[in-house]
Amino acid sequence: GVEIRVFSEPYLILSFESSTPVVLPGSNVILDWDAPLFESYAIDNGVGDVTGDTFDGLGFTTVQVNADTTFTLTATAESGAVVRTAEFTILTSPDTDNDGILDLFETNTGIYVSPTNTGTDPGLPDTDGDGYDDGVEDNAGSWLNDTATGTSPVDDDSDNDGLLDGEENPDTAYVAGVNAGSDPNDPDTDDDGFLDGEEFNGGFDPTSSASKPAEVATFTYDVSSRLASNAGLSTDNWTGDDLANWIVGSALGDLFTRNNNDGLDRITRTNDAGFSYSLPANATELRFEADFRINGNFCEAGLTTAGVDTFGFGYDGPNQQFYLLDGGNRIDQTGTTAPPADSRMTIRVVVDVTNQTADLIMDASGAATLVMDDVPVSVTGTALHAADGLSTKTSSRFTGIYRFGITVFSPVGGVSAYDDWAGGYGLDPETDGAPGEDADHDGKTNLLEFATNDDPTSGASSGKMAGLVQDVGGSDVLTLTIPVRGAGTPFSGATEQVSDPVDGIVYRIQGSPDLSDWNTTVVSEVVPALDAGLPALDPGWEYRTFRT
Repeated sequence: GVEIRVFSEPYLILSFESSTPVVLPGSNVILDWDAPLFESYAIDNGVGDVTGDTFDGLGFTTVQVNADTTFTLTATAESGAVVRTAEFTILTSPDTDNDGILDLFETNTGIYVSPTNTGTDPGLPDTDGDGYDDGVEDNAGSWLNDTATGTSPVDDDSDNDGLLDGEENPDTAYVAGVNAGSDPNDPDTDDDGFLDGEEFNGGFDPTSSASKPAEVATFTYDVSSRLASNAGLSTDNWTGDDLANWIVGSALGDLFTRNNNDGLDRITRTNDAGFSYSLPANATELRFEADFRINGNFCEAGLTTAGVDTFGFGYDGPNQQFYLLDGGNRIDQTGTTAPPADSRMTIRVVVDVTNQTADLIMDASGAATLVMDDVPVSVTGTALHAADGLSTKTSSRFTGIYRFGITVFSPVGGVSAYDDWAGGYGLDPETDGAPGEDADHDGKTNLLEFATNDDPTSGASSGKMAGLVQDVGGSDVLTLTIPVRGAGTPFSGATEQVSDPVDGIVYRIQGSPDLSDWNTTVVSEVVPALDAGLPALDPGWEYRTFRT
């Protein structure tokens, strides 16, 4: 093509700059310029003539910058009759802590603003102590790799999931008790309704929705069609287990309530022996979740700093009752119009049954507005609060609720299977029987012994793993036969064979021709397993055979 440029004032330096105006001392920097029509070009500070680097007025050259330096471009035309100059200054800054961010940009405010105002400490490579250096935490909000984590360099748990950012790397595989493998920018990596920290710390895989605490019972009441009309509740809307033990109406005590015109509608868990909430013997946690559209009777709860409104639910451990928290000062307000569709917010309370305390999570980050008594109000977005002593709170009122439900959780599945196994050998899963410990000091962790049906209290070989050359399909091949948890646990892979998570374990079977390359040898399963002559396995394990 043909480029035509018309200049009202000929012989101008249109630009002279560098894309890296601040660098480490000793760095090489590219200076570029746009200065058409001139005959020659030169840069001071030892650079010299750069005419040969220019074409149609556009040019660039590389310079080394050892200290703060102002470079001057001199452009000459018409045999010296016209001379123009332009300056550009490049600053230098050290990186004292070698974290990949220049000291000049580490403003030590504790607040990340931009890549040139990171809020980090120039004397600490990992300001927030989360395991990732400041320079790799780019605050982008999404994971690229371990050199661009998307996390905040001034927040050790960017997604508030209970795991430090440095404990999460989605490019790695989950290993029970050792590596989470989750995304530090996503509080629930596998979208199964449980925070990554809850799952990993409880012995479950936060990257697999199939591995999670079991729901013993879930109760949900859907009032999505009920807006500011204050229509009464009915049992027709309930779904879940054991609905006969749920009643709506007046009951003993101050219970969890939804106000209507007479203020008597109550949502209560009861049984024939009087008001109580009977939990499964192995229950460790209850959750109460609600989605609101706010307008009408509800409670402003002063659970945070002065002047900040939150809305929350409480749990009375001794009486086994749920409450709407009011912070001791209930303020009932009544709206007259239906709340807008964009006023939704979510509340969750996670109750520690043993200690009768709760973590309260309030999230209004997705709401454009919240309406209270027909007036838009603001909230703090997403916040996490500790709510203790909940038995001292009194019930309060609210309307405009989308749905709410109570779920009881107990540790069945991976963690209880391991705990039961460890307890059977007289080990405490919290101390000497923890998955990462080696109770018999034989070099195998308790978790590995659990995975292979070994005895964690004896260093003697069980003889339950066999690597042999055997006849398979008329050919002598190298085989490996091992115990595997579960019945028919799926394995898959193009070269290695990797199992689905089972009881907190992932089995990975690999082959190598030289004990160094573990990625090219094809491994496949032999069916049925070659277990002749091997010891009998305990219930819950089966032999599986693999070949190269």
